[in-house]
Amino acid sequence: MRVLIAGGGIGGLAAALCLHRSGHEVTVFESV
Repeated sequence: MRVLIAGGGIGGLAAALCLHRSGHEVTVFESV
């Protein structure tokens, strides 16, 4: 499954890591 996470804070990155380890394709978007 492809997952988009909006926000590169600690919660977003932790979710991205967990989802990636579960086999999902993760993209993290962070505005600058």
